[in-house]
Amino acid sequence: MSRAAFIGAGVALLCLLPPILHFITGPLSPAIGGFVGGMQLPGRRPSLATIAGMAGVMTLILATTITAFTAIGLTVAANIDEERNFGSEVLLFVALFSAIYVFGFSFLGGLFGSSFRK
Repeated sequence: MSRAAFIGAGVALLCLLPPILHFITGPLSPAIGGFVGGMQLPGRRPSLATIAGMAGVMTLILATTITAFTAIGLTVAANIDEERNFGSEVLLFVALFSAIYVFGFSFLGGLFGSSFRK
């Protein structure tokens, strides 16, 4: 399961790299990574708990990355313009939103990926 989650998270991060297509592949990257990861899960019919575990590992990796970049951006913005200090509320919102978003899309992608396996 963890191998499938790391493969899915890697695919999701790679979807952010192409500069021209990132407007399409970026928002869909958790679903694409979940699909690829779901196809890598062991067993004929992986259980929902296995798929949720894979999506949870992907969420930890991707949401932590998104939150870290947001924290760096907020710190840089606060150092440039002290009047626009957004504080920890924005960071908490980004962390919660990205965790829910990534988990939901990677879970759905994992369901579709595991259902397309032979």
